[in-house]
Amino acid sequence: MPSRTLITDSKISNQARISPQKIAPADESSFLIAQKDKKYQSKKIHGDGTVDSNGKLTIVQPNVSPTVEESLPNGTVKVGTSSGKNEYVKLGSKAGEIAVRDANGFLFAKVSESSISAATATKADTANRAIRANIADKADLATTATTATTATTATTATNADNADELDNEDGSFYLDVSNHTGQSDEYEHFTSQTPTIFNHSLGYIPDVTVYESDGATPPNYDLVDATVSSTNQNSTVSVSEGGVDLKVIIK
Repeated sequence: MPSRTLITDSKISNQARISPQKIAPADESSFLIAQKDKKYQSKKIHGDGTVDSNGKLTIVQPNVSPTVEESLPNGTVKVGTSSGKNEYVKLGSKAGEIAVRDANGFLFAKVSESSISAATATKADTANRAIRANIADKADLATTATTATTATTATTATNADNADELDNEDGSFYLDVSNHTGQSDEYEHFTSQTPTIFNHSLGYIPDVTVYESDGATPPNYDLVDATVSSTNQNSTVSVSEGGVDLKVIIK
C-alpha cells in the first residue's frame, strides 16, 4: 500500500492556480466567513440585502407602514422622552412643553393657568408681552437702520456723482460768462483814444464788445470790429479808425 504524502501550505506554490471548483461545495450566493474556531464556513447573506449568483447586491427597503407617520393627532408633534419612547406632545398644552405662536406671529411659552397661581400667570403674561414688545422694538430699529443705511448710500452715491462738479454744475457751465456770479455784471467805458487799456476786477478773461458812436445827440452806437486782448485784470482795445467815440462793454 503506497504511503500518503501530507500536503501542507509550504508545499503549495505561490503561483498555484487552484480551480474554485475543487473547493468544497457551498450554497448559492454564499460567502466564506471565519467562525469563532477560526475556520471558514459557507454562509449565505441575509438581512436588508441579498446577493445573487452573478454577484449583484440588492438592498431591501424596510417595510414601514405609512399610516404610522400620517396619524399624528391634531396640534401635536412626536418627540423623544426620558423613558426612551417617542410620545405625542401637544403644542403649549402645559408648562415645560413646546412653545406656541400667537395670532400676531410671536413665539412664546404658554403657561396653563389651572396649574399655577393667578399671580404667576400674570407674571408669565407680562414676561411674554415684554418679549413681544422687545421683538417689535428691535424690528422697528432694524427697519429704521435699514432706511438710514439706504438714505446714506443714496447720499454717498449722489456725492460720488457730483465729485467733479461745482454747485452741481460741470466745468462747461462756467465757460459761459453769463453764468458767473459774485462780481458786477459788466463794466462800461467810453473813450475816443485807441488803443486804450481798461482795468477790471473780474478775475477772469472777460467778453469785450466795442461800439462806435454815430455823433448824434443823444448818440446811437453800432457794433464795430476791434482788436481786443485781455487778461484777468485788464483789457486792451484798439480800432483801425482813430478819433471816434467808442463805448466798450466788458463783462
